[in-house]
Amino acid sequence: MYWIGAGSLIVVFFSIRAYLNNAYRWRTPKFPQNYSRMYFYILQGLNILLVIAGVLFLMLSIVCQVKGYHIQFLSSSPYRIEILTGS
Repeated sequence: MYWIGAGSLIVVFFSIRAYLNNAYRWRTPKFPQNYSRMYFYILQGLNILLVIAGVLFLMLSIVCQVKGYHIQFLSSSPYRIEILTGS
């Protein structure tokens, strides 16, 4: 659980940093002129999705740590993830 929590914090930190850097670069003339606004909005939308995914994985790791669950990422399971209870 610690690895999932630490990884999600890293993803959230760098996604927020990228979001703010893109917003700053768009306000200043650091983006090349041939990039459209659609490119900027796609980048910002992907950064927001990464932040949401990171927060959700952080919440999953916190709940699993508190409740004593174990997460297994499996290729044999049709859902590809199993949450095993302690009992």
